[in-house]
Amino acid sequence: MLCKRVVVSLSLFFTCAQSQGADVNRAFAAAQSGDFETALEEWMPLAEQGFARAQYNVGVMHEMGEGVPQYYRTAVKWYTLAAEQGYIFAQYNLALKYYRGDGVAKDPNAAVKWYTLAGEQGHVKSQYNLAVMYDTGDGIPEDNAAALKWYTLAAERGHIKAQYNLGLKYDNGTNVLEDDETAFEWYKLAADQADGRAEFQLASMYDRGEGIAQSYPTAIRWYTRAARKGYASAQFNLGLKYDVGLGVPENDELAVEWYTRAAEQGHVKSEYNLSVINEGTGATVLEDGRFTAELRRLEKEEKYQNIEFNPDFQALVIRQGRSPSPDSVQWYAIKREAEDLAPKLDLAEKYSERNQILGKNTTPEAWFTPTAERGSPNAQFSLALVYDLGEGVAEDDALAARWYERAAEQGHIEARYNLGVAYDTGAGVRENDETAASWYLLAAEQGDMKSRFNLGVKYSLGSGVAKNDETAASWYALAAEQGMARAQYNLGVAYDTGRGVDEDQALAVKWYTRAAEQNDINAKFNLGVKNETGKGTPQNFEKAVDWYMQAAQAGHAKAQYNLALKYFTGEGVKRSNVRAHMWANIARSNDVPRSKKLIDVIVREMTPQQIATAQKRARSCAEKQLVGC
Repeated sequence: MLCKRVVVSLSLFFTCAQSQGADVNRAFAAAQSGDFETALEEWMPLAEQGFARAQYNVGVMHEMGEGVPQYYRTAVKWYTLAAEQGYIFAQYNLALKYYRGDGVAKDPNAAVKWYTLAGEQGHVKSQYNLAVMYDTGDGIPEDNAAALKWYTLAAERGHIKAQYNLGLKYDNGTNVLEDDETAFEWYKLAADQADGRAEFQLASMYDRGEGIAQSYPTAIRWYTRAARKGYASAQFNLGLKYDVGLGVPENDELAVEWYTRAAEQGHVKSEYNLSVINEGTGATVLEDGRFTAELRRLEKEEKYQNIEFNPDFQALVIRQGRSPSPDSVQWYAIKREAEDLAPKLDLAEKYSERNQILGKNTTPEAWFTPTAERGSPNAQFSLALVYDLGEGVAEDDALAARWYERAAEQGHIEARYNLGVAYDTGAGVRENDETAASWYLLAAEQGDMKSRFNLGVKYSLGSGVAKNDETAASWYALAAEQGMARAQYNLGVAYDTGRGVDEDQALAVKWYTRAAEQNDINAKFNLGVKNETGKGTPQNFEKAVDWYMQAAQAGHAKAQYNLALKYFTGEGVKRSNVRAHMWANIARSNDVPRSKKLIDVIVREMTPQQIATAQKRARSCAEKQLVGC
């Protein structure tokens, strides 16, 4: 027979199997009639035999306390057995348990694991909850790309809140390019499912001609739908339309009615406009911009923030936007050099040459091991690379570190550097900053550029050594003279800020330029700042724009913001509100705090058509990864 489901009081699904004969049929019939004791008697043997749907149903009954005492821990046990077999509803309910800590220790990472498994099978609520967790950093690191992916998957399957949240993202340019047309499309899908928030946003877009041709009658229709659901901002805007006769004949009675409804919810501008009408002073009523401070506050209050804790649906908290931070010249944090894989890639060539000499096929491990065991440092280093790369063997960081150490003890410079990296990162050995610094020092004294840079970093941070900016600068200088771009940049920072050396803006420009010539985007950005401010080099807005452009096209967010400012002010480049809006939009999608404020200023001088053009250019630039923008 066809598999059916019964929705019970907590919206949990009981499912039956197409096999297992009369036992399943009896269980299903008993559950339908509310005889859960009989249903449990029939399902339990099937669950113990490993039948996933029966395991899930037994878990449901323990969760609900139907036919058995309510006991979350037992529910988790049965959900886990079913989830491990890929049963989608069990995976979702298990994720809820880990998220809340019901019957199991609270574990956001485990919740993400089970949401992901269910989401990958198309479970829309899991997709939405994953999106919210990644969007808000709820127990896990924020991941904007993952949030957008899961929102989109859920929204495409009709999830109203995912559709609305996507609309907000594109409307506000939160971690994506601002795109009114795309925002309108997502709001429309949610509004068509009678979502009041989306109805209000859709009305606002028709009201102002954003993402769609302006239409007051259509705006009024959507405002009315949202207003009837109790949304104060919609009630206010509807009152305003009747008050001033915009899109409808003036009607003080209806204006007062809608202002009053909004005022009863604490809407300040509605209270003021009511006083204007009642006092008859002829004063001008207040209007409401879509994204004024008050409306943003109200919008935040109206978001989906109520957590619905039930096993069939989990609405997590939505957070829109970030707290502002100062937008000044940024001296980027010094980072230790990532492990250099270039020497490892030489292994393939080495092995190929030796294999040709040998005249037969063998494995890298078999080739290098005998010579390494006889004490050859080069062979020991090569064998370490074999294990480090997993070349013909399983990757084994511990064995790699062991052979690096044997080669390093004999003075092999690259082994000393790689061993330092191993201790720095805890790859195959226990992480130890002091030991890492000691191996870097030995390699640095032999002239190794990367070790000199990493040693500079460790003195800058006080990691494994006493913090000493002067010593750090001296190691950066040695690596910079050898041509390392990151060391050149950090040396530029040192001269720029007087960190470990006397402040010298000209020398800062010199080293930034050396790094920029090797395509270091941070150096390019800082050169833009130097040319704009005239520090260390004569002030030159055209050169500043050129450096900002190079950094912006390479993905530097603050360069994108500064470039937008230059196009808006016309300093060093022909003034263009369209290009200013385009770059500010791109910068905002990369989380530059002040970009939204800049966009708000720029749009005051733009027509709806110009805004649409700017947004299309931003989309086009994103699609071609900013090349030629």
